[in-house]
Amino acid sequence: MPEEKSKGTPENQLAEWLARETGITVEQARELVRLIGPSINSLLREARAMKQQR
Repeated sequence: MPEEKSKGTPENQLAEWLARETGITVEQARELVRLIGPSINSLLREARAMKQQR
């Protein structure tokens, strides 16, 4: 099996990074990635807003 596949999809990697960076759950991060796409600035903004609403 190629090593790239063992790391997960780019979307999952982005969601895991977003969760670590902002403190939201990985599931919340996956939903944001699904809705917004790979726009880092938008993802960070929305994730931080989500975290403040908790």
